[in-house]
Amino acid sequence: CPECSSAPTSSPVAFPGCPDNERYFKVSITTDNYGSETSWRVTKENGQDQITGGNYASNRARTERYCIPNDACTFEISDEYGDGICCGYGNGSYEVWINNVSKGSGGTFDSSATIDLCDTIPTPAPVAPVTPAPTLPPTLPPPMA
Repeated sequence: CPECSSAPTSSPVAFPGCPDNERYFKVSITTDNYGSETSWRVTKENGQDQITGGNYASNRARTERYCIPNDACTFEISDEYGDGICCGYGNGSYEVWINNVSKGSGGTFDSSATIDLCDTIPTPAPVAPVTPAPTLPPTLPPPMA
């Protein structure tokens, strides 16, 4: 949708709501001394790319915002040289959000790092059935003599 992407900016900007079958995705990246080596992608569960970013200027901060499908579950950031974006050649970093909730951040990695963007519903632990406490049979009062 045309309103689902906006011009990259490094300052907070209001973002329109996404359709029911999509979620709001935001990525902020500060590149190291070799920004052109940095790229990222968001993929669906089947591995299909949904959005990608890259070809960045060095030592710059940028924030990008998109509406992504609900089943786009993996964010992967890559460094072409294999030294991450922090801290050998600059102080790069990244952070990703889904619906304004931070899903992860970093900067120190080798060739790539991934973040799960989909919330998994934890399977509840089995609960044993409640067994009532045993009851004692009624007692008769002692006979009166």
